Amino acid sequence: MEQHTLAQHLEQYLQQRNATDEGVQAGNKHVFQACMEHLEPQLNFEQKMVLMDYHVCYTNALEGARSGNLAVSQHWLDKAEALPDFESPQLQRVVDINKHPAVAYHVYRAGDHEEAIQLLRETIQISGDIVHKDGLPYLIWGQMEDYINIFRVHCTAKEGAKALQYAQSILLAAVHGQHTPGVLDDVSSELLQEGAIDFISYATSDVIVRLLKMGQWSNQALLHQLLHPLWDVEDWSHCPLAGYEEAIKAMRDGLEESPTFAEALVAALPLLHRQSPALQFFLLETAMTQLKESLPQKQLVNLQKAIGQYYVQNAEVDHYLLGNHSQLTFQMSNAH
Repeated sequence: MEQHTLAQHLEQYLQQRNATDEGVQAGNKHVFQACMEHLEPQLNFEQKMVLMDYHVCYTNALEGARSGNLAVSQHWLDKAEALPDFESPQLQRVVDINKHPAVAYHVYRAGDHEEAIQLLRETIQISGDIVHKDGLPYLIWGQMEDYINIFRVHCTAKEGAKALQYAQSILLAAVHGQHTPGVLDDVSSELLQEGAIDFISYATSDVIVRLLKMGQWSNQALLHQLLHPLWDVEDWSHCPLAGYEEAIKAMRDGLEESPTFAEALVAALPLLHRQSPALQFFLLETAMTQLKESLPQKQLVNLQKAIGQYYVQNAEVDHYLLGNHSQLTFQMSNAH
């Protein structure tokens, strides 16, 4: 495909998407909300109130730790400890999936990364019990979120190899329903493939941005190591996100400087707006690199302006990428 043809397809895509201002959305709900909705028919008033008290305590503890105020966090953890336990294992599981993440974040902020990971692993196991014993499949997304949290702890600890391994495993599970023994191997492949929420786009952007912030890889090296396990899989029939296969294969062709990149990107354009903002960003950056030498200056400048507008207003690309990894640095003073 000739470069001017690629430019025409991009111009048409950007004109349409910038007019609609429709970005990627993820319809997640808190695991506590999902549990309460599921248990509503069998809870009495007192049980509901106690569960709500636990939720308030652990939510406040989590917010205290997030703000760096571990004394406030500990205060709310202590208040939760004073609440009554449930005799019902089912209800106690609901308490524990609130408790463990709050305590995990508290010890994480205190610098105990190993204990934080252990608590997150216990949360994953409890969520799995709720999926299988209590019949609430939505909690698989709680499990996946806690795997991302383990990945984030490794990022904070500057453990690049482990962080990359978790990132690869999270994407393989979310996209292909594949387990990685010893890393991510206790979630249901069947439930992952149902794609109940837009987890793939969310996870893809999260791992790309956090790994780049570690500063241990170049853009090209990181994207190639992170994504090649995905494109090495031949059967994409289990991927629940339409258009993701085309976007990943276009990214592969771009990273490997394949002459088929332009055709692959055009094939990905119809559903590109549904993909992760970070993936969109690097695909469009690659396209601009290829088009710089072949387009007339005026057409190139107009295309760059349209891409810059798309990044900020439509794709909602992370500000870190805009400020540190884009060719359009002149555009980024307007991104807050």
